[in-house]
Amino acid sequence: MSERNTNALLDRSLPDARRSIGLQGLLRRQACPLAATLPGLVRHHYAFPQRLGPGEAPFCIFQAFFPDAAAMDAALGSEIGRKVAADVPNYSPKGATLCHFKIEGA
Repeated sequence: MSERNTNALLDRSLPDARRSIGLQGLLRRQACPLAATLPGLVRHHYAFPQRLGPGEAPFCIFQAFFPDAAAMDAALGSEIGRKVAADVPNYSPKGATLCHFKIEGA
């Protein structure tokens, strides 16, 4: 990946009570496939991390890679981007943390 690549990271910590096979299924069947249709997406992946130390691990992490920040911004502002945002309350009533960063050291 070039230095210009941007990574948009959707990350939400959910309480242990929400950590269920049913919720993982919903994310695998609905939320992640919908996010995978964002225009301009180069690649993506998602995971259900396990805690390694003190504190809570996010329930699910979705990473979406775009050619640059402008492509990511356009994807998030697109019709699909609005559908992805509207879907968040279906699996995370408290919302999601969205951040982006330039990939370094790759």
